[in-house]
Amino acid sequence: MRRWSNSAMVLGLLMILLGIPALQAHWVEDGVAICTALDDQIIPEIAPDGLGGALITWKDNRNGNYDIFAQRVDASGNVQWIANGIDICIASGGQDDPVILSDGHGGAIITWDDYRSDNDVYAQRVDHWGNVKWSTGGILIGTGRDPCMVSDGSGGAIIAWERGADIYAQRIDSSGTELWTAGGVAICVALNSQLGPAISSDEASGAVISWIDFRNVQGDIYAQRVDSSGTVQWMDDGIPICTAPDEQTGFIAITSDGSGGAIIAWDDYRSGTHYDIYAQRITGSGSRPWPTNGVPICTVSGDKYCRGSCSDGSGGAIITWMDLRTADSDIYAQAIDTSGSVRWTVDGAAICVAPNSQGDPVIIPDGSGGAIIVWNDGRNGNTDIYAQKVGASGSMHWTDNGVALSTAPNSQSLVRIASDGSGGAITTWMDNRSGGYDIYAQRIERDGRWGTYPAPTITAVQDVPKDQGGKMLLQWERSSVDTIPSAEISHYSVWRRIPKTEVSLFTEEAQDIWPLGVTVDFDGPAIRFYSSSGDSAWEWLANVPARHFETYALTVQSLYDSMGTDPGWQYFMISAHTNDPVVYYDSPVDSGYSVDDLSPCQPEGLAGEAIYGPPGLTLTREPDSESNLTCRAIYRGDSKAFSPDPGNLG
Repeated sequence: MRRWSNSAMVLGLLMILLGIPALQAHWVEDGVAICTALDDQIIPEIAPDGLGGALITWKDNRNGNYDIFAQRVDASGNVQWIANGIDICIASGGQDDPVILSDGHGGAIITWDDYRSDNDVYAQRVDHWGNVKWSTGGILIGTGRDPCMVSDGSGGAIIAWERGADIYAQRIDSSGTELWTAGGVAICVALNSQLGPAISSDEASGAVISWIDFRNVQGDIYAQRVDSSGTVQWMDDGIPICTAPDEQTGFIAITSDGSGGAIIAWDDYRSGTHYDIYAQRITGSGSRPWPTNGVPICTVSGDKYCRGSCSDGSGGAIITWMDLRTADSDIYAQAIDTSGSVRWTVDGAAICVAPNSQGDPVIIPDGSGGAIIVWNDGRNGNTDIYAQKVGASGSMHWTDNGVALSTAPNSQSLVRIASDGSGGAITTWMDNRSGGYDIYAQRIERDGRWGTYPAPTITAVQDVPKDQGGKMLLQWERSSVDTIPSAEISHYSVWRRIPKTEVSLFTEEAQDIWPLGVTVDFDGPAIRFYSSSGDSAWEWLANVPARHFETYALTVQSLYDSMGTDPGWQYFMISAHTNDPVVYYDSPVDSGYSVDDLSPCQPEGLAGEAIYGPPGLTLTREPDSESNLTCRAIYRGDSKAFSPDPGNLG
């Protein structure tokens, strides 16, 4: 039988009386402000923090010349560091074009162009809490400009950049120590200019670096691999990726093939009439298994401009570009496998062909063989931010032509993207809604919904004070879709974790039920198992109807009270149910314990009577009214003022 009946729900006024803290800020429509300091903040870059949030850096003019600032935003849209960000570098002379990379420990490594003395490349590391870890103002990487960066797999980074008209690279560890030749290792010092380096990991603490190369006067594409010790692995000055007629130029998109090599894509003018997209794979040994000068990704008439690529999770790549096959620029993408065969519609899958122009797409893998692509979109007159998820087969998973991430007034542009680690993404952009340029961010869930995955969040599991124990107050923030007008949530169900071996002790009649069976009028009992191999089960406690409150609360019966030898932790979860029984959202688990914080009442009717056979004293009292009393101890002394202690325990 059930151990207890549903407790009364406490809402609204009770939360005020109990002093429940105000809600934190969360993701909001059109994005969360990351920096709205004076003057302009531009050119944002973003990296995941490994905890569902992101680290964002940008170029900032609040001090009169451009500096580098950064901010961290958590998975729920709360900025974590001081308002408007921390300064990464505010040295004289100005700083430009920051690049950011996760350090693998919740922080980031940031590199940039620096003009404090010359045109140099500097770097700085910032930890999860917003503390800069290296020398104030950053450490000098080398003379030059236009850095790109990839993780070395050990908390450090490999940075490549233009030095004069050549390409150099350097590896730094997590403490900021240079691991290769001071000033950098020469990647290419061929005749004429080498520009626009792009970099990917070789999966062995080294890197594959590609660039636009003018040794043959026209622009070609070359690449080089450098190992973990800073030794170049292929022929001096790199291997030609494409030396087709006319020029190969523009943005180079490079993606690791997962086997020490890379897939490289570029803009190609070999047709003589328009730019096309081509790609080539180079293996870890330097061989090029696809046709000489690459395979066509898109050759339809009209210019195409490559803007990014990502892994498909199987050694291939997904490539995205701006496409002018019609009068306006649109967004297209194509998948290519390890053998060089394109997998989607010839000349690419249409990601967005909405009215007016769409441009500058960025891309990340979705973790399921597809990708999330975000771009600048002019369909509404001003430039806005839209996104689309394309599946492994090339099908669109979200609304045709994408879902809006920000349609705020004026323009939003130069969008960047990072994975949230759960199949969704966090994006950032420069935003002109207030007249100047600020930095904003938005999260998009794996289902195409902006903001946080719409699960409730438990904010408190606390003892009900001034009672005999046995009661706890659960408090949770609503699902983000428990609002007007969406009103998608019908009710919440409350669950407590119990050992699987003790299920029969808690309820003998419970059915093994999945949350889809917990309808709004469900009255239990029920036990929920996540898997047959787990050692715990979840006991259904109560349903709470959705009322669009920001915060809900429920008093529940505790299994036991805290004791000196055992805090008595108890674990809870809240599920938000929709009218579709197969759609529900589970909160993260949270815990607390109950306390018996009232002393037992004084015994009533205590009396003594002398007896003589044998001599002694008989004590009597009225029966106890305490419900949770284990025993009474009797002490004796020579006067009314004696103090009870173990020595006079009767």
